[in-house]
Amino acid sequence: MSAGLLTMFVQIRQQDDQKLAFQQSQFESYRKILIQHDIPASATGAQEFLRQVLPSKTMTLKIKSCIQDLSGRKYEDRVNAERKLATMGPVALQLLKQAAMQGDPETQMRANRAVKAIGKYTGVLLNASINVLIYDPADKPALEDRLETLFELCRKADGLSIDSELKQAIIFIAAPNVKDKILTGVQDENSLLANTCIRALTKCLTKQELGKYVNLLQSDEALDSLAAIESFGFLDPTRSIDLIISRHLNSQDRQVRVISINLLRAVTMHSFGYDVDGNSKEKKQAIQRWENWFAKNKPISMECFERMVAAANDAPKGFLISVNGTGVRKYDFEGELQWKLDGNTYDAQQVDLDLVLITFRNDGEVRLIRDGQTIRTVSNLKSPSDAEYLPNGNILVAHGTGKITEHDSTGQTVNEFEGFSNPFDCDRLPNGNTLVADSNNNRIVEVDSTGQVIWECGGLKFPNNVFRLPDGRTLYTTYTSGIVALLGIDGTEQWSYKIKNGTLYSVYCAKGKIYVADGANRKIWVLDMTGELVHGVSIPETFCDVSFPTE
Repeated sequence: MSAGLLTMFVQIRQQDDQKLAFQQSQFESYRKILIQHDIPASATGAQEFLRQVLPSKTMTLKIKSCIQDLSGRKYEDRVNAERKLATMGPVALQLLKQAAMQGDPETQMRANRAVKAIGKYTGVLLNASINVLIYDPADKPALEDRLETLFELCRKADGLSIDSELKQAIIFIAAPNVKDKILTGVQDENSLLANTCIRALTKCLTKQELGKYVNLLQSDEALDSLAAIESFGFLDPTRSIDLIISRHLNSQDRQVRVISINLLRAVTMHSFGYDVDGNSKEKKQAIQRWENWFAKNKPISMECFERMVAAANDAPKGFLISVNGTGVRKYDFEGELQWKLDGNTYDAQQVDLDLVLITFRNDGEVRLIRDGQTIRTVSNLKSPSDAEYLPNGNILVAHGTGKITEHDSTGQTVNEFEGFSNPFDCDRLPNGNTLVADSNNNRIVEVDSTGQVIWECGGLKFPNNVFRLPDGRTLYTTYTSGIVALLGIDGTEQWSYKIKNGTLYSVYCAKGKIYVADGANRKIWVLDMTGELVHGVSIPETFCDVSFPTE
């Protein structure tokens, strides 16, 4: 095995070791959640609960009968049906959500209420059950049996919003001794399961074995092709990049285009003006720029794909500093200025090497800027304090007036949540939910796509920035009180650290280190995972926000 490939496999294994340490340290928190809901806090208990979540013919008939009763002639029947559905738990969610959209007005109202009642605990409980199933060190159930439960959830648990958790669980649990099981999943008719197992192949196979499946890179199924490219495209990096540019960027499927440009951006740190929602002429011009780049950069080095292996957990190589009313500055990790953009700015996010998302709070606008030129604007916003460029190309915005909005490529609002007070930060999570620092309400909340609160931690002191760790814990900072703290998955504080005279704006975690932006002291403080201060990086000006681009 070449040194480069060996490094790749070692990185993958090291990340899994780090995640295992994280998850096992939180094992008791997951167990407590199961105990609170009278579920045996073991892998066997979690497995039994998860199997009950899966729809059966008998349960489906009961659910459909209760849904029919939601619009029954007698008031008592309607009330009792709603109560029964609410107690059935996650297994009833899919049919209830259909009824909430398609039924008569009475059915829609009661179905919506039942969905909300179930949703109050569903997300946290399912996540805890999946994690206990994986990380319980007990010998029973066997590893292959645990995998089969996860496989069945992929096949049958539509509507439960646990796709991300299932992907992470299957990929983590994959190992050489269950490679036959993973290989059967690669051929499964369920697209979520097949895609996940393709991504898990690097966990199960040696380089020689993996080479037998390199043909998956050019699978007729675009999503399978992209999954293979993301998983082991480093085996043939030139062909992988060629497939994305020549085939997938031209796809009629928007999801395929979104994944494609995100993979290219992760590998090359460029986007070359490609807009997934652009017109055919604009996309054709952008693809031509990609083709020109590809022609000049053949062959693609395997090292480029290292960015994809650990992109989400890569340590910051620099800091994007927003100086209130002055502009945006990019500093490297040593605090040396790399570039700047002047203007009445408030917040910024670096999307790739030539693309920056900037919030202009006083102007009520968010602008996507490439090489100093505005290419997209979201206007008529109310005191925007934070904006995030989403993987699907949409833009998420937090308004000081108490609203979170999501905007498509034309600037139109496609979703919005209300009920907040001066939210300073909003992050889209891998599971599709949104994490919000609801500052004036002194709380952090996680809401689903309808705006329903599914997790909340209150009683805080003006939390103004949040960061969700892969294991479900949450970091947050307070504004002028200078506190950075870590919350467990149940919302209990695990530790806090007070920075003297600090005015904190951002918090970020990577490779076991926590980065905290302190505008008053002109420092980026670095802490370890126990909350102990390691060192600080000096920034030569007072700033109002920081994002953490990786390269």
